[in-house]
Amino acid sequence: MKTNAKNWQKVKLGELAELIPGFAFKSGDFSAMGTPVIKIRNIASGALTLENLEYFAGDIKGLDKYKINKGDILVSMTGSHVSQWSSVVGKITRNNKDQVFLMNQRVGKIKPNLAKVDNNFLYYSLHNDVTTLNLANRASGSANQANISPEIIKSLEIIIPELDEQKNIASIISAFDDRIEVNTKTVKTLEEMAQGIFKEWFVSKQGKEYSLLDIADFINGGAFGRIINKNRKGLPLIKIAELNRGITENSEWVDKEVASKYMIQDGCLLFSWSGSVGIYIWDKGPGILNQHIFNVIPKIGFSLGFLYFLLKDKVRIFRHTAGAKATTMGHIKKEHLRDESIFIPEGRDLNLFNVFYKQIINLKLENQKLAALRDLLLPKLMKGEIRV
Repeated sequence: MKTNAKNWQKVKLGELAELIPGFAFKSGDFSAMGTPVIKIRNIASGALTLENLEYFAGDIKGLDKYKINKGDILVSMTGSHVSQWSSVVGKITRNNKDQVFLMNQRVGKIKPNLAKVDNNFLYYSLHNDVTTLNLANRASGSANQANISPEIIKSLEIIIPELDEQKNIASIISAFDDRIEVNTKTVKTLEEMAQGIFKEWFVSKQGKEYSLLDIADFINGGAFGRIINKNRKGLPLIKIAELNRGITENSEWVDKEVASKYMIQDGCLLFSWSGSVGIYIWDKGPGILNQHIFNVIPKIGFSLGFLYFLLKDKVRIFRHTAGAKATTMGHIKKEHLRDESIFIPEGRDLNLFNVFYKQIINLKLENQKLAALRDLLLPKLMKGEIRV
């Protein structure tokens, strides 16, 4: 079947690629060291995450089929139905890390026939909400445990041009992703440099002592209840899920006026203090802060940059505190902030950390613009509306 674009054809995925399901590791196979294993939870959001990794310490000879190399395309074959979008079955991602992993069961690897389809073009064809909804709607099982079969995945239809044009399209989109990756690595380097300086300057208890409450205000988000909507009206409500994944189809919105203290912008320093304790630089535009997250505001004489690296230095303490006091869900209280202090010697230029902070924000915002432009061009290129 021909499309509107000359020489573009609609074909089934199974004609272009092999689907390789993951290996059925047993629970006793995992340890604290070895080769990292990618499970459903590491790809269920549609992005490869390395949180809560488990490792296989055994001999990996004979497991080559289940290795995940850089660039490999992955699909979640188990998850929830579309009502719980963040972990829905049928999410497509790829390994963009310079690292080899092993693939657990119910994770699938889509291995293309490179004589027919370019790997990057195939990824960009599949990594979208339409594909995920198609797979999720055909999944079987309960709402929280939906499953998709290899046959259904291979029956997906995609539209492709000739191989040379596939490669040209993929190279254009990849240029955006490559720049985003460079910026992300630069952010990591800047953070490591600043954290190294921070540890060197403040390793000893010398100088004037400050409690965290002496140097910053911690403004908690609000509880908005009935004024929340899912119609994308107003501003997005920023919960812990948005801190980790950004604004998604599952995000809630507020279209009523709220107190200014709950409004956040790019560059705000946020501290999630309940359940999942973490420190974040917000870079997704205007929003309204939900409860269980502090907006950290520096007091006179201090800066966001200094506070960011200070809180990053102490986040392990906060996580331990929250875990130790947890009954159902651990959390941090203002008294814990009062109990944590820092000694600041004379002669330290604390503004140096704000220089790092501003550079990090600028790179993050550039990535947002690059991603938006990429996402604008992608569907037009993939449909042949823009020819290369």
